[in-house]
Amino acid sequence: MYLKLVEMGQLDLLKQVNPYLGKLKVPDGVLGMIRKILGKTEWGEKDYIVLFLKPVKSDTIGLFDELKIYPDKAEEDEDEEMWEDVKDKGKVKRMWSCYKVKLRKSDIRIYIIYSMKKKDRRRKLEL
Repeated sequence: MYLKLVEMGQLDLLKQVNPYLGKLKVPDGVLGMIRKILGKTEWGEKDYIVLFLKPVKSDTIGLFDELKIYPDKAEEDEDEEMWEDVKDKGKVKRMWSCYKVKLRKSDIRIYIIYSMKKKDRRRKLEL
C-alpha cells in the first residue's frame, strides 16, 4: 500500500491523519524529507513522491513490481540520502530510506520513500 504525493496540500492532509495511522504512522523526519523534496526548485510538473506505508521485504525489485515499472524503463537517479530509524520500546524496528528514479524518455522523476524492517535489511545485506 502506498500514497502518491504531488503537492504540499497532500502533505498537509497526511500530517493531519498521521496520528490515526497506528502502526503505519509516518515519522516526523520522513514528513520533513517529503516537504524538502516538494519544495525543490527543479520539481517538475509530472514528478511525484511514492510513500510506502507498510514495510517492504526487498527494495529495488519489490518497489518496481509494486509500482508496475519495468526496470529497463527506469534509471537510478542520484540517490536522495535519507535513513531514519524508528524505535519501538527502545529498539529499532524500521529503517526508512529514499530512492530517486528517473523514467527514460519521459523525464519523470519518482521519489520512492519506503521502510524495511531491520531483520529484512540485515537479510538483504547478507546476500
